[in-house]
Amino acid sequence: MTRCVYLPVLLAFMAATGCGQVHNQEQTLFDKKYQSYCTVVQDLVHFTLKHHVSWHPDDFDHVTQKTLQQFRKNLPQSSSIEGDLCSSLQELYQAQQQGSEEAFYRQFIETYMQTLDAHSQYTPPDQVKAKRDRTEGKTKSSGIEFYYRSPDIRRFSDKNFLVIDYLHDDSYPSLAVGQRVQKIFTTPVLSFAWQDLMDVLEGKQNIEMSMSEGKVIVDRYKFNYPPFYIKEMKQDDALILWVRLMEFTRGSVAGLTEVLDQYKHADAIIMDLRGNPGGLLLEVEALLDYFLPPQHIYSEVNYSRSRLKKYRLKIPQRNDLPLTVLIDSGSASASEIFAGAIHIAKRGTLMGNYTFGKMSAQTPYLLSQKNGIGGMITLTQDLMVFSDRSTAQWHRITPDVWFKDPEVDMINHKNWAFYEYQLPSALKPSEPALSKPDHMPVIASCEIDNLRDCSHARITAFVYEQLH
Repeated sequence: MTRCVYLPVLLAFMAATGCGQVHNQEQTLFDKKYQSYCTVVQDLVHFTLKHHVSWHPDDFDHVTQKTLQQFRKNLPQSSSIEGDLCSSLQELYQAQQQGSEEAFYRQFIETYMQTLDAHSQYTPPDQVKAKRDRTEGKTKSSGIEFYYRSPDIRRFSDKNFLVIDYLHDDSYPSLAVGQRVQKIFTTPVLSFAWQDLMDVLEGKQNIEMSMSEGKVIVDRYKFNYPPFYIKEMKQDDALILWVRLMEFTRGSVAGLTEVLDQYKHADAIIMDLRGNPGGLLLEVEALLDYFLPPQHIYSEVNYSRSRLKKYRLKIPQRNDLPLTVLIDSGSASASEIFAGAIHIAKRGTLMGNYTFGKMSAQTPYLLSQKNGIGGMITLTQDLMVFSDRSTAQWHRITPDVWFKDPEVDMINHKNWAFYEYQLPSALKPSEPALSKPDHMPVIASCEIDNLRDCSHARITAFVYEQLH
């Protein structure tokens, strides 16, 4: 479920950003006392192999031995691995000089889940609430939305890469859209390396930011705004709505569509899903219901169980305004389902760069505290395929219109791009990629120093030209 890529790193600290795509039901597993932690692990392995999208219960020995080999590398002290799973784990635990037994087995479960695929995951008990809050849209935010670019931009420009893109209501009267952040605490923005920026912000609620106009203390948990905002872009006689949707958390689409219903007089919509890592399947289905008539949009495929489950839209279409969807390598999971369905239905234009290439669905399961382990797993149980049997998994989605973003060009040129197919244990489907356009128009690149204003203007102008 969790996947954070380069564009939304700062947003993860300043606002609510979950990562990945999940079903929203939760079942509690192993709700009883066990004689040993290892028997919990054994039951967990059997359960996950039975329900995983591609592994099978017969793979028990192969997967556990592979996990043991990786787990052993991460331990400060280790012994040789001989015998079955439980005897091997007991020998490894006895070789350790510190740490509790439950912490040891939680660490093993974490390694095991990562062995299954790139997105199956274990979350320890003390982090479960925060993770569920993100998915449920309960995380507080600062009330400031940033047009954020990679710190590596500083190699090409002496301009600050952190610009205020939107302010919710009167969250900070002293701030204005378009202002650049000069310093975070006492450190100039341009001096930050990637990890340095994350380290400075980690765990802090109040962030001191210096603008050219003065200082402000930004409270990351001050407000409870939804993960979207709408900007009115005027182009001659046309009103074009720029809709920025950060993620598909619970209730986000209901709030968004309620606001969009107030803009029936608009001429077009730009749905900005760049950097949107995904979210709940029910939410993306609700947004597709809003823009598309009833139809089959995608299916869930489980290879190991030869299962195919189709999902159809059933609610009449409520919005038929011309639609442009912005995508990039930060658009994943639910974002790719939305973009791909719009593309296949020929309902709108995809603009931007390649998407991330993740169309697997993760189901969360709580592990009972009674067994001594606790926490939560998210298990990859299905891959998603569109109505035409194509998928974005591994392949990515190619836009209809290429927006030459200089930052993306820079990252691709340096081979820093981050896509699903580059991840260890990434799932490669048998289904083909979505169809690609025969001819791909290109929007001219903007100068790095003026990315926000220039890209907004050029994208809006292109949409306006398509209207006429």
